[in-house]
Amino acid sequence: MPSYHITWEIDIYADSPREAAEEAQRIMRMPDTMATVFTVHEHDADEAVQVDLLTEMPETRDYGPASDVPPTTPDDAEWTPW
Repeated sequence: MPSYHITWEIDIYADSPREAAEEAQRIMRMPDTMATVFTVHEHDADEAVQVDLLTEMPETRDYGPASDVPPTTPDDAEWTPW
């Protein structure tokens, strides 16, 4: 299974680096967030790609029987982003 480096960028005005990071985290956790565009770089690849989770469906993978599919979040095994 490949390894990926994922980044999300945002410009935030804040009084300190900590306050800026806290605001970015708050924005990412909002249910109606626009924080859906990520830069994805596979560690063994030369190029990075941008993935917009609102407009692009993830690639289809065969995980076998539904019971073998790993949960997408630790708190809710039934939740899926699509």
